[in-house]
Amino acid sequence: MFLDEYPDIPYAALSYTCGECNYGGKVTDGHDRHTLMTILSTYYNESVQQDGYKFSPSGLYYSPRDLDYKGYLEYINGLPAIAEPEVFGMHDNANITKVWRARRAALVGMGRGGEGEREIVSFV
Repeated sequence: MFLDEYPDIPYAALSYTCGECNYGGKVTDGHDRHTLMTILSTYYNESVQQDGYKFSPSGLYYSPRDLDYKGYLEYINGLPAIAEPEVFGMHDNANITKVWRARRAALVGMGRGGEGEREIVSFV
């Protein structure tokens, strides 16, 4: 697809290409696919070209306008190293789930063959 062949940016085609073609084969659950397409709709829409459009409620994530190369790098380097759930359109509770799963994976990784969390914590 060549974007310069269209008079306007084909957001629907871009969203479809990214969401259904690139990730579609990897996201097999219907609810997960719907979630993916909903998240992409934040980024693939005509409003992103408007000044002041924010990708997140806090306003931390936005598309800076009319910067030189150095300005874009400064903006990118100023973003958090670990993205908050809000940039993906998710509630802060998504962080709780992520941390819980990481903790569980770490504890299971410390296990010595099929031990439960209580046994691992007692061992540590």
